[in-house]
Amino acid sequence: MEKQVKSKERVKDFGEVFTNKREIDAMLDMIKDEINKIPSKILEPACGTGNFLVEILNRKLEVIKERAEGNQTRWEYYVFIAIANMYGIDIQEDNVRECKNRLLKIIVSECRELFSECCDEFVKAIKYVLTKNIIWGNSLIGMRCDSGKIVFSEWVYDKQNIIRKDYYLLDMIGKEAEPLKIWEGIHFKKVFTIE
Repeated sequence: MEKQVKSKERVKDFGEVFTNKREIDAMLDMIKDEINKIPSKILEPACGTGNFLVEILNRKLEVIKERAEGNQTRWEYYVFIAIANMYGIDIQEDNVRECKNRLLKIIVSECRELFSECCDEFVKAIKYVLTKNIIWGNSLIGMRCDSGKIVFSEWVYDKQNIIRKDYYLLDMIGKEAEPLKIWEGIHFKKVFTIE
């Protein structure tokens, strides 16, 4: 049995209870066709340490492995697209940090297993996207815990170039939102140089 709580206090104060893999698998199996699409957008508004996001990433990596056909550049691009479309918010800072670390570790491990080497620029790009997509905040009110409104980046891809568009989370719910800022297109391995 997986550990579902970190402490009684966190359950009492934040309602923090982690979902077991069995339930995650059952839920994701119901939307398997959507999960298996590399660019499908996923938002986990109470992501905890990333149990759902980890399983979604693992499923996408299986699809990517087949589609990349042993080509590392193609594999990196598809992985970038997958992770760029996965979003998470949690009210606990340690959970956010652990979620980002788990996702990065899975990607780097898979890259090394398939290709023995993992490109530094690719790893930096993934880390950068995770800083924009996995947020320490309160999804109910759309605010970051450290400061300001939650801003998410949409990563629009055109071949290997990526255009980043930033939006307030609450502006995106239920209506056509105007971006706060649109960044110039850049190669996906260079996104960490934005700003």
